[in-house]
Amino acid sequence: MKAEAHFIAKEDGVIAGISFAEMIFNEVDPSLKVEWSQKDGNYVHKGMQFGKVYGCACSIIVAERVALNFMQRMSGIATLTKVAFHVSTNIPWSFFQPQSE
Repeated sequence: MKAEAHFIAKEDGVIAGISFAEMIFNEVDPSLKVEWSQKDGNYVHKGMQFGKVYGCACSIIVAERVALNFMQRMSGIATLTKVAFHVSTNIPWSFFQPQSE
């Protein structure tokens, strides 16, 4: 059975681990297709869709938990690193956040 799953940010922060997630999906099933609308280091807002994977539903289910666990951990570290940099340089946090159009 074919399926499509979306990556949606659970909170505001810096995205990280995209290439690692691709490796995990490819290792589980090379026929899975992964697409990203953001890159590592980009700022994402809560609720924002930043990628999707499609292919065999069973393969997606097997890989998604591992990929998401790593991405959540890596994104948390990237976000805290950016905050620490902001604090150490006295650059306003708003400088790092993209402005709404």
